[in-house]
Amino acid sequence: MSYAGGDPVPFVPSISGTVVNLPAIDAAGGGSAGMVANTEHDRVLRRLPLLVSFRGTVYPTLSVESLRVAQGAASYFVKSAGASGEWSFGGHTGVTHVRVGRVIVPTDRAGRIWLYDTGPVPERQLPAWRIMAGEYDRALIAGNIVFVGSSAAGLYDMHPTPLRATVSGTEAQAQLVEQMLTQSFLQRPDWGDGAELALVVVIGLILAFAAMALGAVWSAVVSAAVIAAAGGVSWYLFLHHGFLLDPVYSVLAGAMVYTGSSLMAYLRTENERREIRNAFGLYMSPVMVERLARDPGQLRLGGETRELTILFCDLRGFTTISESYDAEGLTSLVNQVLTPITEITLRHGGTVDKYMGDAMMAFWNAPLDAEDHAEQAARAALEIRTCLAPVNAKLEAEAAERDRPWTPLRVGVGLNTGPACVGNMGSRQRFNYSALGDEVNLASRLEGLSKLYGVDIVISESTRERLDGFATLELDRIIVKGKTVPVTIHTLLGDKSLRQDPAFAGAVRSHQAMLTAYRSRDWARAERHLRSCRTRFAAELGLATLCDLYAERIATCRRSPPGPEWTGVAAARSKAG
Repeated sequence: MSYAGGDPVPFVPSISGTVVNLPAIDAAGGGSAGMVANTEHDRVLRRLPLLVSFRGTVYPTLSVESLRVAQGAASYFVKSAGASGEWSFGGHTGVTHVRVGRVIVPTDRAGRIWLYDTGPVPERQLPAWRIMAGEYDRALIAGNIVFVGSSAAGLYDMHPTPLRATVSGTEAQAQLVEQMLTQSFLQRPDWGDGAELALVVVIGLILAFAAMALGAVWSAVVSAAVIAAAGGVSWYLFLHHGFLLDPVYSVLAGAMVYTGSSLMAYLRTENERREIRNAFGLYMSPVMVERLARDPGQLRLGGETRELTILFCDLRGFTTISESYDAEGLTSLVNQVLTPITEITLRHGGTVDKYMGDAMMAFWNAPLDAEDHAEQAARAALEIRTCLAPVNAKLEAEAAERDRPWTPLRVGVGLNTGPACVGNMGSRQRFNYSALGDEVNLASRLEGLSKLYGVDIVISESTRERLDGFATLELDRIIVKGKTVPVTIHTLLGDKSLRQDPAFAGAVRSHQAMLTAYRSRDWARAERHLRSCRTRFAAELGLATLCDLYAERIATCRRSPPGPEWTGVAAARSKAG
């Protein structure tokens, strides 16, 4: 046995002891070989050694020795990495080929050959009893390499393979010789480990990028496609080129990356939901918060222009009321007032912007879309108007017990609809989801005008245009503080049931006739319609103050007729009217 490229002893399987043949058999034999059936750690028959070492000497195994004897070859030539024509980058990394006569057999670094198990072939086996009985075709033996052995399970020469539960050692040796003669080898290329590692890295990067860029569903599709491609390429190389590239690690790596990225995405989504709940849970209804939590994409932070319906409400006469309470009692009073107002706002889908002492600002149609945002705000305003009845009853009873005067609490509400900038406002250290713009300022001015006109709710023209199913009444055309363009303002008196009341419809016509006469400088006709208004609805709808206001205006205009530039537009003298 000759070597090229280095001594193979350190690489080939080593045996610690041996049982030799009987002298008669040894003398009659044409050669001598080592019998090592399996070297795999899990005992599955995958690779069979062509060479073994014993006490520093290399010996052939049964299959390759049978091939030598059949060819009449004198010896073997073992070629290792580092030999001429073999790339080893200056190192000795093991056996690469074994040449037996005219047959060259590629091996792994330990001088082993991969078993290409073709499955059971009837012509490959001949029962011993047929030979002993003379019942066999001599052509099956003549000119062939024949292995004699046992396939009985009790003799412990049965081995599992990747494709079969058991195969006898004798058949495995026969298959090995067939592979060498037909040159049909399975190859585990020396770059296989690197290719598999590279494939693990590439698949991991692809799936990690897909998980970040495409989301769970598409990343699952990409993962399935990549894993299928890895298995398909491996199968193609095995089927057509005899290459053994293991896709299992790549598939496991892909599954782990997808599972890990999905878990990270889930945790990130849960964290976003938790942040949304924490950020919006105190000033949005739970239903709206859950909608945001389920779909955070509906929340576009940083400021955007949206059409909002803005609500301002304020406690009437708070300064006078506060004189009757100490700091602790006043705080309790404000909480009793703002709690039901907030509950109503949230129940009707509003977002609470901020509290300003005894006042509150809220808006609709942000951060979530609401097509009927003006109607939702109107329903909330109507309910806010009456929500203080239980609080007033409680405060009246407390005032009677303490023998002190009591003034009923009333709330003024302003509603306006229009474009505003809404988003996170503030600083990097502290911010609030809020709305800014002229329409917000106008809503605040409208709330202040409620006291002047003696009504609970004042709404703008833009809001009234969106409230076809509600009972509204025009109050005035006015230039609010800080503005130069007059706006038409209305009061919100009720819902659909009041709007459809024939008496209310008649009262609205009388009131509108009074406004038309007043703006046309027909003072006498304006007074007649005003008297009709007082008779028909002033007391029932709480519009006595409004009637008094126009009575005073008409009287003033009669005494001192306005100039030709007068258009009937009033000017607010302060932010509160």
